[in-house]
Amino acid sequence: MKRAIAVALTAASMLMTGAARADLSIGGGFESFRWKESTTPAVKESGMRWVLDLTWSQSKAPGLSAGYNLKLYTGNVDYTGATLFTGVPVSEDTHYRGIVNEVQALYRMPQNAVDIVLAAGWDRWTRKINSVTEEDWDVLYAKLGVNVNSATKQGFLGSAGIKYPVWTRENANFIGMGAIDNPRLKPGKDFSFYATLGYRVNPSWDVYAYYDGYRFKESNTVAVSFPGATGFFFQPESRQDVLGMKVQHNFQ
Repeated sequence: MKRAIAVALTAASMLMTGAARADLSIGGGFESFRWKESTTPAVKESGMRWVLDLTWSQSKAPGLSAGYNLKLYTGNVDYTGATLFTGVPVSEDTHYRGIVNEVQALYRMPQNAVDIVLAAGWDRWTRKINSVTEEDWDVLYAKLGVNVNSATKQGFLGSAGIKYPVWTRENANFIGMGAIDNPRLKPGKDFSFYATLGYRVNPSWDVYAYYDGYRFKESNTVAVSFPGATGFFFQPESRQDVLGMKVQHNFQ
């Protein structure tokens, strides 16, 4: 998968410098977000987030092409679970804000019916549970899938594929909790799926529903030094599921 990311990045950067007609789209909407950790009691989060994204496509012509997507998201979701130190069940809000950068290398089949897509992305988000607990996540991922009917002027279009977090880091900000040092956690990696279903009303406007997510296995365990004590921490097995809707305007 690391090699796949390198291939996608190289191909996309080469194609972006080529002389080809480019299409630009801007979209906005909302998504229903769910997060679950395998703990006792289980940590669960659910709620709505707002989304804004920008999509650049090099060409709709058959053959090798490239694309880029920038996504911004933010929102407050409900948190239920245990505190880090006491294990006492609590209910409060979690604030999320994040940004995704994704480059794509595509091969468009004749008649534009199907595109083969290899993509590489960097997803960075902050998860703030309260005034003390704040996590910063960085995930580099690879995607392999297909786009269907993406160049249609009117009608249904969609995509589907698999996603894998090639590189993961979690900064749990232990120093903000009174620790002396701040080792990083490395959430484990597992496959997930993504899919979109859209309708092109006309060449300028699309409406999309989509699913995305992650699967993380249990992380490494780190020793964290506190004044007079040492604690051991890990990120439990976690899953993220997102169902979204957006309206997109295509600039011709």
